[in-house]
Amino acid sequence: MKLSKRLETIYELVPQGTFCADIGADHGKLIISLAENNISISSLAVENKIGPFKRLKENISKSKAKDKIKAILSDGIKDIDDNIDTLIIAGMGGDLIINILNKDKDKLANIKYIIVDAHTNSNKLRRYLNELSFTILEEKIVYEAHIFYEIIKLERRDKKQDLDELDIKFGPILRKRKDDLFIKKYQLIDEKILELLNNKDKLGEVRSKELIREHEMIKEVL
Repeated sequence: MKLSKRLETIYELVPQGTFCADIGADHGKLIISLAENNISISSLAVENKIGPFKRLKENISKSKAKDKIKAILSDGIKDIDDNIDTLIIAGMGGDLIINILNKDKDKLANIKYIIVDAHTNSNKLRRYLNELSFTILEEKIVYEAHIFYEIIKLERRDKKQDLDELDIKFGPILRKRKDDLFIKKYQLIDEKILELLNNKDKLGEVRSKELIREHEMIKEVL
């Protein structure tokens, strides 16, 4: 099954031999590929919209690994099985991912790995997951359909990771690796910031200070 660049990147981060749940599984391409290639021992596909759920069920029924995949119509992680050790939450904003996890935090008791692809507010998500003692193992940037995606793999540990302000904002691995996509992403963001600051009379004092601080942080990591 052909995966997009973003889903292929997530696929490569999933541990071998896992019991995984894909929250917001949509068409199921990712969860089906994981099962068909024996990356996952068993998989749970969770979808909360009727239309996509019907399509998900249909795609799973056509899969050669259909006996290894269960699909449920549910919201977030509230109905995931106790044997699930890896959570995949992709294709939504960071605030929504935080809300999903926070609403049913007790369901994280058996989770060893979390892989997230937040389209917004990755910094807030890093901070939140660090508070839950999940340590960042890997981070990737993918550019697809004119959008930059930050994909993060975390593992549960006994204590919080030591992250400073720049680690939270830009990612401890991403900012140290500083690959071409990282540089391109933050150069573009900085250009927009400078455009706004050229008209800072329209911004207000508080917003101007926020943008100046962000510009300074970007200069520091680039």
